[in-house]
Parts: sequence; C-alpha cells; structure tokens
Amino acid sequence: MDKRATNPAPSPDPADTAGSSESAVPHPPTVDFGMAGEGLSGGGNVRAVPALHGQWRFAALVRRAFLAARPDIIAVELPGTLEAKIREGVTRLPWLTLVAHDDFDENLEKIRSILPIVPDDALLEAVRLGMENGVPVRFVDRDALNQKPRALHVPDDYLVERLGIAAYWAKAVADLPDLVPGSDDEAREIQMAAALRACGERRVLFVCGLAHLKGVMHHYAARTPVPAGAVTQREQKLYSLTADSAPYVLGDFPHQAYAYELARQGLAPRDFPQLVPLPLARGGEFQAAQDAWNETRDRLAGRLQTLRPGPEESSAPAHGSASLGQSFPAPAHGSASLGQSFPAPAQGSAPPERPLAAAPEAQPAADAKMDAFESLTELVRTAVRLYQREWNEQPSPSRLTTLLRYARNLGLVNRRLTPAKFHLVLAAQNTVNDDFAYQVLRLCEQYPFVEGQADLPEMKVEGETGEAEGETLVLRLRTPRAQQDGEPGEEIELGDQPEELIGGSWEERWEDGEHHVSHLPQDARLESFFEGIRKRCQRWLSDQQSRSHELGATLMDGLDLRESLRNLPLGKLYVREFLPGVAEVGPVVVIFHKAGEEREYPHEQMWFAEHAGESDLALYSTRPGRQFDGPGISRCLYGGVLSLYPPTGKAQVWGSPRYAGARNRAERLLKAAIDLSRKPIVAYVAAQGPTSEMLSLAASRGIRILYVPLDQLSADSIKRVRTFHVLSDRDIRPLAPLYVN
Repeated sequence: MDKRATNPAPSPDPADTAGSSESAVPHPPTVDFGMAGEGLSGGGNVRAVPALHGQWRFAALVRRAFLAARPDIIAVELPGTLEAKIREGVTRLPWLTLVAHDDFDENLEKIRSILPIVPDDALLEAVRLGMENGVPVRFVDRDALNQKPRALHVPDDYLVERLGIAAYWAKAVADLPDLVPGSDDEAREIQMAAALRACGERRVLFVCGLAHLKGVMHHYAARTPVPAGAVTQREQKLYSLTADSAPYVLGDFPHQAYAYELARQGLAPRDFPQLVPLPLARGGEFQAAQDAWNETRDRLAGRLQTLRPGPEESSAPAHGSASLGQSFPAPAHGSASLGQSFPAPAQGSAPPERPLAAAPEAQPAADAKMDAFESLTELVRTAVRLYQREWNEQPSPSRLTTLLRYARNLGLVNRRLTPAKFHLVLAAQNTVNDDFAYQVLRLCEQYPFVEGQADLPEMKVEGETGEAEGETLVLRLRTPRAQQDGEPGEEIELGDQPEELIGGSWEERWEDGEHHVSHLPQDARLESFFEGIRKRCQRWLSDQQSRSHELGATLMDGLDLRESLRNLPLGKLYVREFLPGVAEVGPVVVIFHKAGEEREYPHEQMWFAEHAGESDLALYSTRPGRQFDGPGISRCLYGGVLSLYPPTGKAQVWGSPRYAGARNRAERLLKAAIDLSRKPIVAYVAAQGPTSEMLSLAASRGIRILYVPLDQLSADSIKRVRTFHVLSDRDIRPLAPLYVN
C-alpha cells in the first residue's frame, strides 16, 4: 500500500470567503429556468441543479431540491444508451460499481470509457431518489463517440453553503468560453433542451453538469432543432471494483462519500467504530477485528441498500425501505428514455398516490446534511484511536489543536474554505509524526463498500489504466471531477506499507525458541538513545561541578554566556571554571509505562551484546509472536529496559535470587543496575522517581541514582525506541529492512 497524499496546488483565482459558515435562511437549492435571465417562455416548471460530478455537497443539494420541488419527472445528464446498466448499478449502492463500454480516441485507438456508480454524485443521487420514490427518471443526455468532457476549474464547493447554488454557478461559469458551434458538447446541450421541452407542463427537476446549464437554457429558449448523428446503442458491462480502486473513482476524499452515504439514513461513521481500517500488524487482534469489520460492513450495507436489483428496477424499493417526503406520483408505464418520444400527460389527470413503504431500521434523513468541519474533527478523533491501537500512545491535546488549526490555515492559503485531504495529512505529519499521518490518510481513503459482489466481473482502476478479465485497459472517465481551488499537485511521501499476500503467512514463519534475534538498525538506535541519556546526565553533573567568576586575568574554561548576559547592564563579563572529579554514568534504566500498567508487559528477556559497541540488555515487554509486521518479524513494545555498559555477557537479572525482594519489575531493574554498576552514577528514567529504599540501597553501595523524569524526553524519541522487533532467526535479518521502517 503506497503511503502518500496529494498536494493541492494553489489556484490563481481566490474565492470569496465573506459571510457566515451557514446562512440563517437556507439558500434555494435550485436554479429556475424561468428566472434565469434568458427570456424563457414556459421554463418556470423546470428547476435545475447545476452540479459538480462526484461532490457530496451537490448530491445533498439534489436531495434538498427533490423535497422542495416535488417533481413529476427527474431529468439527468446521462445517456439513455447506458440507462439499463446505470439503473442496475444504482440498485447495488452503497456497493461501488462501474459501467464500462468500448470507445475510440482521436487517433482511433481503442479505449474503455467508464462511468463509476458512486453515492456522492449528484446525477446518480437523482436517479436513486427517483427509483426510491417512484418518480420517473429520464436520461436526456446525448451519446457520442470519443466524448471528451470539458475541463473546468471552479472555486471550493463549500461556497455553495455560503452563497447558494445560483451565485456559485454564476461565479464558476463566468469565464467559461462558449462552445464551438457544431461540437459534440453543443449537440448534447441541444438534445437535453429538447428533452426538457418534451416534458410539457409537468414539474421537472433537471440535474446536469455545472458547465452545461447555461447552454441548455439557451437552446431551450431558442427551440434549436436536434442535430442527427447521436450514438443510439452501446455494448456495456457492469463491473465491481477492487478495494484499492476506490480512491480513483471516488476522488481525493473517499471518506466523505462514506459519510454522505450514512448521512442519507441519518447515521454517521462514528456510529460504526468497527468499520475503521484494520490494524497494520498481523496476528493478535487482527483476525477478530477483520471478522467484526466484515460482519458490520455486510449488515450495514443491507440497511443502506434501499433498492434491490430485479426486473422492475426503476420502481423497486428494497423491502422495508422508506421514501422521502409524504407521497410522490407513480412512474408512467414504460417511461421513455433518450431516443424515444416524451408524451405530454393528459390535461387534468393526476396519477394515484403511492403509499409509503414501511420504515427501515435507519430512518432516511431529509437533506442528508453533513457539517464539513465536524466531519474532519471526528476523522482526527478516529485517527487518534487507530494510532493508540497501533502504537499504544496518543498525541497530546495541544498537538491535536495545533493540527486542526494548521490544516485550516493550509486550506486558507490555498484559497479553500475547508482543508483538502493533503492539508489534513500534511498537518498531521508536521504536528505529530509520519505514523499518525498515515492513519489519517487511511481514514481519508476509506470506503468500506467496494469488494463483495461475486456475481459481477471485477476491474482494477489505477488512474487512466485498468485491468479486467485478464486485459489491460486504457480508461477515460465520462464524468471527471472538476478541479477545485487547492486541488492535487505535489505529493507527501510516507513510505510503503508492506502487505501480507497470503493470510497467515507472516505468522507461519514465526517459531518460538532460543533462536530469536533483534533487528540491527533498532539496536543502533537504542544504543544511541542510551548514550544520549548518559551525555544528558553528564552535562547536568558538569553544571553542578562548575563555578562562575568575573573575568580577570584568564578565561579559565571559557566564557559563561548566561551570567555575562545577566550582568550586561553592569558591563561585566563572567567566565566558567569546571571543578575536577565529575563522575561517569554507568547503567541506564528506562521505565516507559505508567504506574499500574506493568501487567501489559509479561515477557522477560536478557539480550547480550553482539559486539563491543553494544550493551547488555535486561528488558520486559509485550509478548513476541503476537503481532507481525513481516514474515517472522514480530512487533513488540518495551515496558522497561536496563542497559549495562560496558557489557559483561554473563549478567542475569530475571530469575536471580539476588533481586528476589523487588516489589515490581521496575524496581528489579534498578536493583540490578545498582548491583552490577561499575560507575558511581546510575541513570533512572521513569514517570515516577526511585523509592527511598532504592536510594538507601544505592547510597550504601556508594552509588548515586540520577533521576530523569520521562516527560523531559521528547515523545518522538521515546516512540522511536520503545517499539522494537524480534526476528524469528538470523535468516530473517536480510529481509527485515523491507518490512520494518
């Protein structure tokens, strides 16, 4: 799994950010044809939602518009040639699918045009609402060979909540050039306008791409005749997707699509704590977490799937599903699609009302409202829980506050009102560390309902290439997402996370016994950590053994800057004198855990130095062979460790009767350090200082215990050494760097 996030590049056009985050009176969710300044006659019955493809705010806007307009017909900018497979894919939501058909590019090279069926797309939300509520849905777009969507650069879509859709639409298309006469895009707009006119006087909710609404309005008013030459048939296929395809079809932030899908039923991701990314380490709780994840996902998918595939897909709500609103007209028998005529209804006739179906376990939310900032804050809270599960520690509240503030500011300087995924991951990396940033990235890219449809062929999507049924494909999105201010540019590299190709293979390589060895780079890091503590103590002792004097005939041991600056107004300089006899620091004892947590570290071990540059270690930790980061590579966590330097190669701490009187392991390590020390100083690093008994014991041996509070060391340096790996045998050592960063 590639650990990276994409950087939103700054946009040259700043978006207007004035106003409150939410208006007291909601803005109208639609644009009225009859009030659009085009001099339209008879357009007042059409309400339009100009949308950006694959953006949940516009899907939520369609939902609001559906309730407000109470339409007799829903018209969508989708081609009738793909209607059957699109409807089938919509019935499978929340499971992701993809409609694909063959096409040709400008060089007549074969490509595969794809249309992802996703829950956060406004066009597909309109289709889904119509099918759920028995409102006819008409696919009014025109199909064409080598259809290339227009490039569109727009402001942050959060402005829709601030300014309303009409103002946002006007801003977004203000500088958009007119279409070339006779182009495929113009023919599409003419076809859509003609289809809307064919709806007669019935109330129509029209959902289309933001760039096309102006042209459709123009041709609606001008009654432009529809040109010939449309594609009328397509050989198409519906595919399921691989798990790693989700970020390519759901855009930069798949988690938002997941949150919106839940919001449709009045739910939120925090309601399902089992549906978080699985632990990185295998073994231990991994299998239980995976079983809970699969069970929760399948049960939740059943609650969210409001339609069921079948012969009557256009009006077949799932058993027990509830529709929006109070009642909607039933669809006309055999509702027409593109290429057919759209008969006007008989004057004065009213279709019978369809009774509401029974409500499901989760009641559908009227407007599926989500608060963007609350959603991001909750995502960070969840990342804290994942980080705690993975590394047994939590970032401080002050760091999390800084993270959220930094992410907000990164968004603002890139002309965004809400942080993009890149901003959030970069803020997590710079305020906490790479491991926490990776947990944030995993959550951002999470969408649970991907794999799990065995009755469909599977496609893997990766950018503009794909693989399906043994064939490598060149792909083109029919509805690409518009580039917003602050959208992708450069990348954050977080390294690669290895994956277990065959379940259980990493654990199978592990063997209990006497052949376990350490990971050499971690040994070097740990020795550097101990040496740093010794030097820290040595500096402190040196400070205790130094004296400051006013500058006289000699500089002695150098200028004392602190005293000199303190007496600067008096015009005096001070020098430092180091007195002889500074003692050396010998053993180092580090206790990482807090009081009362010792039971979490049941494993006791002696490790002897492999060369003169290492120390002998007495340690207690979590049990090896429970969590795995690679084949035969077990992740462990120190509870406490004693470093004896220079090494003896024969010290025994665990099981020795000399230290039997110790009340706990921390006291046993300190007692052993006092007993085995060849130097007059023992460094003791812990959350609590040594007991009076240990101080008395040390004094009786002529040894001084130098206490260093654990919180005086940086959290990052502690994390780097506290997690270590035990290798099953020496044969694993050459492979370990591939799995352990």
